[in-house]
Amino acid sequence: MAGEQLGAQDVFRFLRPEQVDAISKVAVMANFGAGEAVYNEGAKARYVHIILEGQVALHLPAKDGISILVDQLGPGAILGASSFFDLDSYMLTARCLTECKILRIEMAVLRRMMEEDPRMGYAIQLRISEIFFKRYVDALHKLQAILTKIPVEAR
Repeated sequence: MAGEQLGAQDVFRFLRPEQVDAISKVAVMANFGAGEAVYNEGAKARYVHIILEGQVALHLPAKDGISILVDQLGPGAILGASSFFDLDSYMLTARCLTECKILRIEMAVLRRMMEEDPRMGYAIQLRISEIFFKRYVDALHKLQAILTKIPVEAR
């Protein structure tokens, strides 16, 4: 079942069936309740996560307790980019807005598979880079929209 769900996801859709099968064997299905954290900012980045069902909010926590909503993601979204970019810890907190079903893949295992099959590794890394660069640009547009609403005094 995980293989079919994994193969249907954008980031893995282009892989050969045997590659999807190999990755699905190391993928674990996890259920999260509304309000539950998938991971917290600063936690060791061990897994990449794919939302199968539900909605997840990505937050940037601040020291004073105020959290900035960075994005809201639904089915098909991939979380945990820190693990793809060799960062030791997650940069954001991912919290479920609804009950969620999420595939978790241990990054060390996926990375080893990507190194053993460089074509697969390149294709996955390229797609991950595209996805997260688009999210980065979207976040910049959101920030720009906020900043243009702030009144500026002429000097």
